[in-house]
Amino acid sequence: PAAVSPGWPQRPGPSNNARSPRRPPQQGGGRRENRGGPMRTLRIILVLSLFCLDVMGAAGPALALDYPNKPITVIGCYPAGGDSDMIARLWAQFAEQKLGQPVLVVNKVGGGGITGTAFAAAAKPDGYTLYLAQAGPVMLTPNVAKTSYSFKSFDYFSRISVGNCALVVKGDAPWNTLTEFLAAAKAAPGKYSFASPGGATWLSFAMRQLIQDAKVDIKQVEFQGISLAIPSILGGHTTFTFAFPQNYVTQAKAGQLKILAIGEKSKEFPEAKSFEEQGFPGSYYGWAGLAVPKGTPEAIQQKLSEVTREITRDPAFIEKALNMGATPSYVDKAAWQPMLEQQNTALQSLLESLHFQKK
Repeated sequence: PAAVSPGWPQRPGPSNNARSPRRPPQQGGGRRENRGGPMRTLRIILVLSLFCLDVMGAAGPALALDYPNKPITVIGCYPAGGDSDMIARLWAQFAEQKLGQPVLVVNKVGGGGITGTAFAAAAKPDGYTLYLAQAGPVMLTPNVAKTSYSFKSFDYFSRISVGNCALVVKGDAPWNTLTEFLAAAKAAPGKYSFASPGGATWLSFAMRQLIQDAKVDIKQVEFQGISLAIPSILGGHTTFTFAFPQNYVTQAKAGQLKILAIGEKSKEFPEAKSFEEQGFPGSYYGWAGLAVPKGTPEAIQQKLSEVTREITRDPAFIEKALNMGATPSYVDKAAWQPMLEQQNTALQSLLESLHFQKK
């Protein structure tokens, strides 16, 4: 006879004359009784759901403990050697020591920052592709040009530094504060001019916002970059411009330029009043920070944010950042994200008021 697997009843085959025992008819149309009914099924689903939630809750910390286990890439959208590239490489240098993995800065340039930003936004949200975020590519550009990404394509988890931008005039100008200059501008509509470092730059739109808020009539003269706008101030061809520290510090210390307003109070120029002190609150400073594609696990973002906080408090990092014209200024995601959302909304309102259309 053929071997029978233990535990399984043998079905009678053709050569087996034994008859199968007849089962008594079941009540309810021959259907088997579902012991426990719907309530039993509901209890099973509930138990499984609670189990899954418990596992998912534990996965976040475990994921952070294992992260990173391979090299991390920081995407920069501007050329190597520029302001943003230098701060990204400085952060990467210190982050390698704390994370125990190589941190590589890759510059993907083109389209005024669009190429690199689009690449970072489309990256896998696993914490291994970071993005050095700045206002121009993530706020201004998506509002004035068609892009595959938007401001909401990223989670902004740590601000690293600010560039203490300043409104500057020629060193021998008769005003010492923004308040004094605006009073003169109101008294002589159309007399004074703004040397714009580029019509579609964040620096230009920040000044357009100021001019609109102050309700003054000031001409705007376009230049192809701040490197051409500054000489026009020094030559007396235009009245003022708005610049990053790298472009005004040397001339301001030499007395060739005068600071009428600065983004944040500065130890380097303690006599310079901030925009806020003169009645113009807002983000009158450039910033650089780290972002990740939307959907990156919160546990990973938190770990990277804590590492960034430690880095920005390191005296060696602070010294090197200051030497390149950047001021270390850490802000975590909970505080920074709402600040950026407010800044983005204000920029959109400004563009609407200027009837600016996407190209």
